[in-house]
Amino acid sequence: MITAAPEITSTEIKDVDFIFLGCDGVYDCLSNQEIVDFINVRLKKNPNIKLTKILEEMLDQILAPDIYTETGVGCDNMSSVIVVLKKTKK
Repeated sequence: MITAAPEITSTEIKDVDFIFLGCDGVYDCLSNQEIVDFINVRLKKNPNIKLTKILEEMLDQILAPDIYTETGVGCDNMSSVIVVLKKTKK
């Protein structure tokens, strides 16, 4: 089903290193926790890694290799963005 009503969650942000924004196609393939774990591992391993590299690796793993032989999973919109939040000194 297609809807114009986005799923919105509101929460107070504490001790957050990054925010991930992604289309439903990404969430058809990975859970919230799997996405966070995927990004966290790469950011901790190499803090200077390009965010586009992380997204490229993630999408390469979940995109369907052939849209004509797949069941639809991995064929949907996979737009995504990572926003890294800088810590401010108090």
